[in-house]
Order: sequence, then C-alpha cells, then structure tokens
Amino acid sequence: MINAGDAALKRDWRYHELDTDSKGTKLLSYDPSRAQGQRWQLVSINGKPPSPAAKKRWMKSQAKQGGRNAVDTAKHKPKDNKSGSGESVKLDMTELMQKSEYKQLPSKGDTLVYQIRPRVLPGQSKMIRIMLKHTLMRLVVNRSDHRPLSLDWYAAKSFSPHFAVTINKFHTKVTYARIVKDGPIVKTMVHSVVKGKAFWVKHINQDQTSKFSDFSPVSGTVATAAPAKP
Repeated sequence: MINAGDAALKRDWRYHELDTDSKGTKLLSYDPSRAQGQRWQLVSINGKPPSPAAKKRWMKSQAKQGGRNAVDTAKHKPKDNKSGSGESVKLDMTELMQKSEYKQLPSKGDTLVYQIRPRVLPGQSKMIRIMLKHTLMRLVVNRSDHRPLSLDWYAAKSFSPHFAVTINKFHTKVTYARIVKDGPIVKTMVHSVVKGKAFWVKHINQDQTSKFSDFSPVSGTVATAAPAKP
C-alpha cells in the first residue's frame, strides 16, 4: 500500500523535507525524538538560516490547528473534516486506493503499470466527488514484490469542482523508495501542479515540489543498512 510506511517513518526516523514553490525554498527537519509540538523545525529559507523572528512566526503558524506541530490538546482539537452538510472534505488516500478500480496496462521489464479509476465513496463532499470523477491515476510497481515506485494522479481535461472555479491542469506525481534494505517504503518526492481560474478572472497557479532525504533512525533498534535502490 502506498502509505504503508508513513507510520514507521513518523515514529522511527529523522529526515529533511525541502519544499519549493514560486516563493522560493524552505528546508524543514523532522525528528520524532523531540518533544511534541517541536518535532518539525524550520532549518532554512532560500538556503539561508531563518531570522529568529521568521522562525518564531513559522513555529507559531505550525502550532495552530492543522499545522505540522499541532498537538491534540483542549486548545488544539483535531478537525472533524466535515462540511456544513456533514460530508467529508478530506480524502482518505488509504481507503481510496483500496476501493478504486485497477486495470493493468502493457508493462515491460521489472515494472508493472496500472491505471486506477478513483471510486467515489459514501459521505464525500461534492467537490471531492467531482474531482474523483474527472481524474485518473497511474501506478507503477516493482514486478517482483509489488512495492510502489511512482504514482501519477491527473485530470485528462478541464473540470469545475466548485461554482465559478475551473481547473485546467491537475497533476500530482509521487515517487517512492525504501529507506534501507528491508525498511519501510516512503515518499521521496511529491510534485503537485494545479492551474485554472476562479470567478473567471483570478488565476490559480500552484506548483510545489517536496523532496524528502537524509533519513536516519532515532534509535539502534532500527536497521541502518545502506539505502536500498528504488
């Protein structure tokens, strides 16, 4: 499963995340051995150490509900991810991948390729239902053990997920690899592009890449073999 290694990663591994968008780059570090609310840290902005004020602003923003360092307290209750009509506005990727329709495509060499038609699930919001109906996925896995190598999620043509909003381009690509031999399979890169218009005049132009690297175990209980090949 594409998200199978996420829990082990968050529990047992330190790593870096480099986020790049039109505003520049941010380098973040994650360490599960840090205190709750401090596990994510801002390392640099556009290659330079952040000023104390910038770091304080970032930490404050990430402590808010939904942020990276938000903790489950009376002050920060988890979101129920429901719309006013009681429908879910958050996509459960694990459930979606389990219940969608798979079709094997012509494949060569050491890989197998599948086209996935996302299945609309009960309780999802209208916006998510429309998006799922207009998008497809392409999953590439290793032929021998079926571990995921890459996932492309894309729209073949324009669609309107909401009133006065048109999406002309929707494409997210995710790549995967093992951290170490026999270790968890995790995301190594996520590249998302969304382009379109809102209310006919406002341009939507989102293009962000997140790269994950420098994985190291937090304790000696985790294998530290050389990184496996993707």
